[in-house]
Amino acid sequence: MTISPSPCSGGLTVQFNKTTEFKLYPWFGEAFTAHAYLNFPLFGIGQPMQRLFPGYSVNDESSNVFATTLEFSGPSDGVPEVMCLKLARGVDEVVHLSHEASVYRKDLVKLWGIAVPRMYGFFVGHHEDMPVACLLLEFCSGPNDLCDTEEFIRLAMQTVRKVHTLGITQNMLLELHHFVMKDNNVLLVDFSRAVMHQCSAVPICSHQRVCLDDEDEEEDDEYDCVLYKFDSYYESHEHPEKKQGREEGTISDVTKTPPPTVTNTIGYTDTAIVG
Repeated sequence: MTISPSPCSGGLTVQFNKTTEFKLYPWFGEAFTAHAYLNFPLFGIGQPMQRLFPGYSVNDESSNVFATTLEFSGPSDGVPEVMCLKLARGVDEVVHLSHEASVYRKDLVKLWGIAVPRMYGFFVGHHEDMPVACLLLEFCSGPNDLCDTEEFIRLAMQTVRKVHTLGITQNMLLELHHFVMKDNNVLLVDFSRAVMHQCSAVPICSHQRVCLDDEDEEEDDEYDCVLYKFDSYYESHEHPEKKQGREEGTISDVTKTPPPTVTNTIGYTDTAIVG
């Protein structure tokens, strides 16, 4: 695989560990020069979702995604110091990551900061004849006070609908760790296996049902599957009195009691947001 940096100025040095660093150059994105320090790996789900879905776990705790601090040499041009860095090593990983970067750049740009994280750059290079690349994304860090599972599901399905409206199938929606939170919005991540699709209608959802614009049209498979998955989680974790009221046809005003808020300096545990 041949990787050729763009003519953009700038570069990124990724400090992978105490003895290894990767010198990468911008393929596209913001032009800046910085040193990236990997703070900790991001896998599993963030604190708000841990409270909403306490039974959810990720079997594979390895991660190529890191909470990262950038130390700039020269102007930062408004690029945040704390970022999410997704790293690829080897031909297969770099191919998937370059595809994901292209999807962010060409197909998802209208949804940056709305339904997907904002992208700040894609960097490529080699280390000991091995292709290396990294994708810099907005670090999504909250909120820590969302305590309503139904509201989270509503926000998540709105996000999926926005992505599908652009004709993009993410292809891994059945895993909760592909959803992150920014302020009061739920964003979707990981488009390494995304494909373009055509559908005549995109469902509009509540937490329980899908309504198509045309009742004769078939539901979108991925959208319908993730809605079913969320319904299963919702029924498992919603407040017992609220569940009873829903089953009897009357919705109770009872809501979950907010658990104690647990935060650190950036609002995440060390098993934070994306995988």
